Amino acid sequence: MKNNTVLKSSFVALGAALICFSCIIKIPFGIVPLAFQNMFCILIAALFGGILGFLPTVLFVVVGALGFPVFSGGVGGIPVLLGPTGGFILGYILGAFFTSFVVGKCDVCKSGTFWNLRLIFGIIIGFFLIYVPGVLWFCHWIVKTNAVSVVTDGINGSNFFSVLIYGISASVLPFLPGDVIKICLCVFFVKKLRPSVAAYFGE
Repeated sequence: MKNNTVLKSSFVALGAALICFSCIIKIPFGIVPLAFQNMFCILIAALFGGILGFLPTVLFVVVGALGFPVFSGGVGGIPVLLGPTGGFILGYILGAFFTSFVVGKCDVCKSGTFWNLRLIFGIIIGFFLIYVPGVLWFCHWIVKTNAVSVVTDGINGSNFFSVLIYGISASVLPFLPGDVIKICLCVFFVKKLRPSVAAYFGE
């Protein structure tokens, strides 16, 4: 049992390290390049499942908050969390939490149509949930910094609906094509790798 606990802790640390490392991975893809930090959070959540699934993301966010340059673009610290993208970083935890518990623990190898649907559903909604605090905080940030007076010029001033529309158009829509690709990659890699991980996680 002790060895199993050490092994699982090692997987959590490895998962967090992979998420941290992914901050430097970017692939040109149209106007908006593909960045993979959100994908690794959801991928590891689905791969490990249960409480072990979202702990790597929590550890990653804590490490970044302490100032280590592990957030996308090689930055870190509390100011990043308070900046325009801070809500998305916290959204990683929300998305990973949902995905890991919908997909379920990885102590046994699961398969079948129902589990495949759970896997796809958990990954898609996990990606979606990252955007919820992300967009809300981004909208708050542009109002707080008075950027809203510029971006909503001519659209009913600074009302919340106008700000929300701008927030979605600026921080969600350009990234959706890339997210579709990342969702497909997550499903593929989880189905390939989860049986091997289950062999280690089994009691």
